[in-house]
Amino acid sequence: MQPPRQQQAYGRWPSPVDADALATALRLEELAWGADGTLLWLEQRDGRGVIVGTAGATGPTRELTGAAHDVRGRVGYGGGALAAAAGRVVFADRSGQLHTFTARQAATRALTPAGGSCAAPAIASDGRWVVYVHHDGRDDVLALVAAEGAQGPRRLVTGADFYLDPIWHPDGQRLAWIEWDHPQMPWESSRLQLGTLAATADGRAVVRRELLAGGEGVSVLQPQFSPDGRYLGFLSDRSGFSELHLHELASGVQRQLTDGGRDLAPPAWLQRMQHWGFAHDGRSVFTAVNDAGFQRVERLALATGRATTLAGLEGYTAVSALAPSPHEDALALVAASSRCAPQLLLWRDDHCSVVRQASAATLPAEELAEARPLSWRAADGLNVHALVYAPTNGRYHDASGALPPAIIGIHGGPTAQSGATFNPRAQYFATRGWVFLELNHRGSSGYGRAYQRALDGRWGVLDVEDTLGAREQLVRAGLADPRRIAVMGGSAGGFTVLETLCTFPGTFAAGVCLYGVSDLLALAADTHKFEAHYLDSLLGPLPAATDLYRQRSPLLHAERIDDALILFQGSEDRVVPPDQTARIAAVLRQRGVPCEYHVYEGEEHGFRQPATLRRFYRDLERFLRQHVLER
Repeated sequence: MQPPRQQQAYGRWPSPVDADALATALRLEELAWGADGTLLWLEQRDGRGVIVGTAGATGPTRELTGAAHDVRGRVGYGGGALAAAAGRVVFADRSGQLHTFTARQAATRALTPAGGSCAAPAIASDGRWVVYVHHDGRDDVLALVAAEGAQGPRRLVTGADFYLDPIWHPDGQRLAWIEWDHPQMPWESSRLQLGTLAATADGRAVVRRELLAGGEGVSVLQPQFSPDGRYLGFLSDRSGFSELHLHELASGVQRQLTDGGRDLAPPAWLQRMQHWGFAHDGRSVFTAVNDAGFQRVERLALATGRATTLAGLEGYTAVSALAPSPHEDALALVAASSRCAPQLLLWRDDHCSVVRQASAATLPAEELAEARPLSWRAADGLNVHALVYAPTNGRYHDASGALPPAIIGIHGGPTAQSGATFNPRAQYFATRGWVFLELNHRGSSGYGRAYQRALDGRWGVLDVEDTLGAREQLVRAGLADPRRIAVMGGSAGGFTVLETLCTFPGTFAAGVCLYGVSDLLALAADTHKFEAHYLDSLLGPLPAATDLYRQRSPLLHAERIDDALILFQGSEDRVVPPDQTARIAAVLRQRGVPCEYHVYEGEEHGFRQPATLRRFYRDLERFLRQHVLER
């Protein structure tokens, strides 16, 4: 029998969720199947990417890349680090090179020379050639290299500003890929191309290209050939949602397979995202359906179009990657829920087995907070969405009649989405007696193209309105103490935090900004290639919109901020340069506004090192105790 819970004030509960457990949790990312049935995946641990595999998918695990390698794609925001086919594994690492090994030759060997960055390798079915995305610091291309190193890399496809997810047809004579150009982002306008190759004196060349889908105002992503090579499948938001389409190569006929008014994938921020795939026999596909932030896996029969939800996955509400086995009717996937940290699962015959857990410290579900959906109608008629984590702790409660403190969290992007997955920050604070609300403001993905594009031209306005709307919902429902509500966000979410504090001083008890944008003109001038024109849609193209950039730059209006603020920044951030954060901290300190500025050495746009994460949670909790709980 469980002992009665002890009385303790909200926000001060001892919690089973500690910073050490969160800092040392694994990140389970890309999945691949070897020719012998081995399941491979990428783990981020201790700030380093490692390829791990299991013999027979459920056998003992072993690390396949040593300490010399930090496996990760380095083009744009990353992704696309791992490929396996024809008895070979190819991977990208932090050096920017591609490396390879085989079952017969376990020692890794460099495939490409140093210089630039590589991502999204794909191995031809005969194992002879590898195509990949290469960025040399200025230009992006599709490049080709011989798998045995007989011929060095050469440019294969050029002309577009960006390339995504090249894949081989099973015949080894055709390629498909996604491309797009400035000033568009891939979720605004992109193109699906099919290329035919021919042998040349120095390797292979694309001799014919065909535009299959996409174009102005349409986003296409995640192309895959069917196992028999008959179809090229892809996702397109032509209907207003990212739905699955099939292109029959022989006839050129295209058809839309899904029409559920649900997004099947998030925007293409990364290479090699895995949210759908063909079953091994090519007669059906697996999809991850996003229903307002809660995901489920469905199987869709190509012949009938009938979709069924997979049995055996009950309780999982988030799927970050899935990879059907090419050998049998089985599916590998990384799944989670708001009360279960990510797990690598193997689904077979309507049953799941756990291959790997992201966290060694597992807690009973009842000890953790469950994400509950919340929505309300904005002035423009759109429903605004959020997930709420209520104070939850099996040993403590607050029966004093006081209302709990709250944190409103704002995701990055601003086109990202906070879904019903395991949220370390939400659990850290909810189990200590805080309400944690994750806001999916207008402009978030996962609710269709119209909702996502609602922020165009109005970044810094609608997201701020929705932040205030979230606060109003908490107060009106009696869920939180109106005097003790903080707002927290990272990257684009950090911008929203700063703009909210500038526009509505005194509304929140404190702000928490992680590597947030504060100078929009500087961001447009200094940021990396991928986002060099992102602000064209969010605000407007320069120089015409210069005045608007100044109006919405928190740094230029920091004299309006009166609320306590804590700022976190990585010293090696290429997306939001540290100088922006340092400048806004200096302005606030000169005015005597309570402000802390923490720079984590060696960290980039997001924190990976366990030591950094421990410091982050320690510094954050101390700050919130002082400036929110003790008000």
